[in-house]
Amino acid sequence: MIPPVTGNGMSMAFESAELAVGPLLRFSRGELEWSPARAQVARACDAAFRSRLQWSAWLQRALFHPPTRAALLFLAARSDGIWRGLFGRTR
Repeated sequence: MIPPVTGNGMSMAFESAELAVGPLLRFSRGELEWSPARAQVARACDAAFRSRLQWSAWLQRALFHPPTRAALLFLAARSDGIWRGLFGRTR
């Protein structure tokens, strides 16, 4: 499940599809069994999205925890760098 604050969920869908093309093409040609093809796609997606999903999971927990949310929003309101940093790490 993609945390809501990850943003660009549709972008991740297209990126995932692009990562799947090679293994799925090899599967469709009979060059690769289904299980290894699926595993290759999963590994590629894990590598491509790991950091983005870790940051967004942390950010979502922070935003749904009232004291942390208050502190984060207080700091972010005073620092463009925090907004840009969080935005960049979740996209």
